[in-house]
Amino acid sequence: MSTFYISALSTWTRYDPIVVTRTSARAARSTRTAASEIAANEALERAFTVLAENMRALFMRRLDAADLSPPQFLTLTQLATPAPMREMAARLRCDASNMTGLADRLEERGLLERRADPNDRRVKLLTLTPAGEKLVGEMNRNVIHDLPGLATLSLAEREQLASLIVAVLGLS
Repeated sequence: MSTFYISALSTWTRYDPIVVTRTSARAARSTRTAASEIAANEALERAFTVLAENMRALFMRRLDAADLSPPQFLTLTQLATPAPMREMAARLRCDASNMTGLADRLEERGLLERRADPNDRRVKLLTLTPAGEKLVGEMNRNVIHDLPGLATLSLAEREQLASLIVAVLGLS
C-alpha cells in the first residue's frame, strides 16, 4: 500500500491511507452522533416548551372554572397542614398584608378558615376546610383526560413516561 503526503502549514507530513480512512470514518461517526444529539436535544426542548404551554393553559382553564386566581390556588395547595399566616406569606413570597387579603377571599368562599394556634393564641393558623380540600383534589385530578395524547398511551407507556419525568426532574 502506498503512502501519500499532505502539506500542512508549509511542512510535509507522511500519512498512511488506512489510518486516514479509519480516522475519517470515526470523525464522520462522531459528527453524525453530535448532530443527532443536537437534534434530539432541540426536539426535547421544543416538546418541553409545548408541554409547559399546554399545562399552563390547562391550569388557567381549571382556575377560571373554579373562579380562583393563581395565588389563591397556591395558597390552598400549601395548606396540607395548618400554617401560620406569616409563614404562608413567606412561602408565597408576598407581604403579610397581601396574605391577609388572600385569606379573606378564600375564607369568604368557605375554602379555608383561620384558627388560633393552640401554642400561641396571638398566631392565626390557616386551615383548609373540607370544601377547600375537595377543590384542591379536583384541580389536581384527571390531567390524563385533559391532555389528549396522554390518554392514548398504554399503562406501561404512562408508567415509563412517569419514570422518565421523575428522572429528568431529579426526583428519583
